[in-house]
Amino acid sequence: MADDEQKAKIVHRDNDDLSTSEHSAHVVGDPWKEMNLEQQEREQKERELKRTAKKNDLLGIVGQQQSLSTNEDETTLVVPIKNLVTFAGRGRDIKERRQSAFGFAHFSMEQSTQQQITEFENDYGIDALLSLLQSDDAVCRRYSALALGNIVSNEKFCGKCVEYGVLEAMLPLAIDDATDLETRRYCMLAVANMAAQAATHGTIVQSLDGVVVLLDSLDEELQKCATLCVQNLSTNAEIVMSLEECIQPLVNLLSIKKTTTTTASTQHVPL
Repeated sequence: MADDEQKAKIVHRDNDDLSTSEHSAHVVGDPWKEMNLEQQEREQKERELKRTAKKNDLLGIVGQQQSLSTNEDETTLVVPIKNLVTFAGRGRDIKERRQSAFGFAHFSMEQSTQQQITEFENDYGIDALLSLLQSDDAVCRRYSALALGNIVSNEKFCGKCVEYGVLEAMLPLAIDDATDLETRRYCMLAVANMAAQAATHGTIVQSLDGVVVLLDSLDEELQKCATLCVQNLSTNAEIVMSLEECIQPLVNLLSIKKTTTTTASTQHVPL
């Protein structure tokens, strides 16, 4: 496993250089302020379009200037993402890095901005998220894990994330008891989604012991994500026989007895 990890070693570049030579003339602002301004601008455009449409309708004018709004949206979000990448630099203040993690999580919900993150110049978007994921700060880890989890759930971008080493970065956090629970949930869900890609199966099987433990986790969300991961792995005929150790924990899940008392207590069956 050590050899494979060495081969799949993630190389992170410092994102601080984005704020120097090439971008020296650009003053990086607060990404949240820029996001709010963009939202206000979009809402203002929508109001203007609605007023114009209503006026045209009253005047009997049909089909004029109804498509002013959409073509600009994809480009207006580039600047905030560029700022978020810069804010994620390892040398930045922790508050700025947290803002970056929040911003990435916010933008990761839409396909258009998922694309901008994954296709950002020189792969700095993914690199910035991995840098935040490996931060000592729990907030940075949690929201970067959420952002990456959202991105890899989209088949269009999952493959690139896998190639860049996102799986190797998230799997250890998912199975590490020292990681905070929310981050573990986001990471394990991301691993389960990446397990839909056959290219990830070899790496996941190497850490199968950790996944097996999560099948018997007391946390229901981790349990579900681990089960989904094993389900995706089991579709691969080449490795299905190596999943034998997953059988007993899955049987245990079927054996969990739920009571019907007012406290709705659940008896957990350990390994």
